[in-house]
Amino acid sequence: PREGYAKATRAGEYIAEQIEKDGPSAHAHIYMSPYRRSVQTAEGIANVFPKAKVRRRQQDVQLREQDFGNFQDLDRSQRDMRERLRFGRFYYRFQNGESGADVYDRITGFQDHLVRDITAGRFSGSTTLVLVTHGLALRVFLMRWFHLTVEEFLQVYNPNNAKPIILERDVENALCNLEQKTGKFEKEDMPSHWFDADATAPWRHTKSLYRIRQESIEQLSGLTSDMCGGCCGETCELFDDQSTKPQPFD
Repeated sequence: PREGYAKATRAGEYIAEQIEKDGPSAHAHIYMSPYRRSVQTAEGIANVFPKAKVRRRQQDVQLREQDFGNFQDLDRSQRDMRERLRFGRFYYRFQNGESGADVYDRITGFQDHLVRDITAGRFSGSTTLVLVTHGLALRVFLMRWFHLTVEEFLQVYNPNNAKPIILERDVENALCNLEQKTGKFEKEDMPSHWFDADATAPWRHTKSLYRIRQESIEQLSGLTSDMCGGCCGETCELFDDQSTKPQPFD
């Protein structure tokens, strides 16, 4: 549909604008659900970019939406929805389909491989990863990334169609969050690779180096900064030992 493709194009323009800020070598690697709607959305996004700026388009079945069964009819679907409310929305498994917990398991598999590839240096520091998926799968991805509880997950609602949700590398925020949890630290004592996008170390906690933007939090009704890392979406301040005056990171 024209409206859907227009939304995908606008999303692509926004993503391309963000990527351009990373310099002339910046490019995108696109993962997508194999379902037609996602593939078409990914095409709309990719077509905004010059061809050389999209290094790869890759389908991954783990990014598909929750399976509600092989075939659906209106009467059965209505009964299933009523039964799901009684049983619990996250754990209810549709006949011949999946529960939210099942989606969590496969998104965990995708995410573990993704984080391993990031940590191993498969992607250069100028690579932006674009994931084109579905509403519930997106929320489960964030649930797994930020270790949300089931109760927290259930209070978060899907964003509008084709609205980019951005996780950005922000080492300074990660260090600020570490300082809040563990006490004072000296930035100079931190491993140098934490500040180098191209450096790798098998033991580092890759997820802790990323935060979700405030504008993305606002796209997800029910999500708060406290649920996704404390400092995410906010300006972090570091206090040194010589002064109680806040020293904002540049």
